[in-house]
Amino acid sequence: MTVSKAAVALSFRLMNVNKENELTDTSRARELPDIDSMFDELDRRLEGWAKAIVADLTVSFNVPTAETDKLNLCLYLLDVIPVAAGRGVRLPPLQMTLRYLVVAQGPIQSEVHQLLGTVLIAALENAEFEIEKEPLPFDVWKAFGIAPRPSFVLRVPFKYERAEKVAQPVLQPLMVKQTVLETLQGRISINRIPIMNANVEIPALKLSARTDADGNFQFPALPSEPSEKDFRIRIKGREFSVSTGHAERRGSMFLFDLKLEE
Repeated sequence: MTVSKAAVALSFRLMNVNKENELTDTSRARELPDIDSMFDELDRRLEGWAKAIVADLTVSFNVPTAETDKLNLCLYLLDVIPVAAGRGVRLPPLQMTLRYLVVAQGPIQSEVHQLLGTVLIAALENAEFEIEKEPLPFDVWKAFGIAPRPSFVLRVPFKYERAEKVAQPVLQPLMVKQTVLETLQGRISINRIPIMNANVEIPALKLSARTDADGNFQFPALPSEPSEKDFRIRIKGREFSVSTGHAERRGSMFLFDLKLEE
């Protein structure tokens, strides 16, 4: 199934509808982002990534063609998959996965195969991307009007940070409160399988840590208040928003067992 950028923009706007839309007070309305320009920026970033792999490479975002007289790389946007927001954060970012069909094209097949292999290896080495294991269905090639050819589907994460409401100005005198520092330990897993090298962030404190081979991480000195802390977890192109308030606890260890949703 193919999706135009106009349809993607409409889908994204529908995802942004919430209870505030029911209010009649127009002063609270928020200007919607220019989704087309955001996706164009992502296209330019992918083009720059490809050209950094192969100098002077021609990159196209059009439908793959049957014949071409010049070696080029086709990055065709197949569709967009919304990603469920994580729990525990007041206003999590809107997230989705963009599926690009990657096809090398050219008159000389040996050069085409070499280009596709080079790009595939670079994509596998990039922690932000994910490669689908299943080949593209024959019906898609039939819709393109061309015979199946060597290719792969690249999953690229896309995130839109939504602005939270502006806090009211503080009218009371500032009070400084001392707090105790404590160590926070946790474990990241997916379906109970420990995840190594996941990036665990505490956005409010601008702190981050990496998980070890057993999925464990540690922050040695965190303020004890507030007791509930929000985390952002990044795992190979996926992002999860979680909170200690929703985590299983075993002794002093917080257990975050994440679920992948297709």
